[in-house]
Amino acid sequence: MSNSSSSNISVAVVDDQILVAEMMAHAITKASDLHLAGVATNIADGLVLIANERPNVVLIDYALPDGDSIEAIKKMLGDSSSTHFILLSSNDESDLRERAREAGCARVLSKDRPIEEVLAAVRSVAEGDV
Repeated sequence: MSNSSSSNISVAVVDDQILVAEMMAHAITKASDLHLAGVATNIADGLVLIANERPNVVLIDYALPDGDSIEAIKKMLGDSSSTHFILLSSNDESDLRERAREAGCARVLSKDRPIEEVLAAVRSVAEGDV
């Protein structure tokens, strides 16, 4: 297995639901082409994780306890233009999708999607498909 950046996509998970975060992290570590950069449970820790690890893709929950995830994405994108964001949400409001798109988010996925679909989105976004 190659460790080159082109075949090893670095992924960070930011989600305050520990079970969801751990399940996503587990799926990422099981995929041969993905690398888990780390897990954070709030925006503050997510900012530190992303600044330190510079992952290719961040899976970030919309509903985090310490602020607006979409505003945080704007801030994180300003710090790292090479990182792509996939917003995960339990609600499917069209204005949420529009706000996420305006913030520079690559995708918005519902949390009711299968993990295989989430990982496929990670790969697609890492390849530049936004």
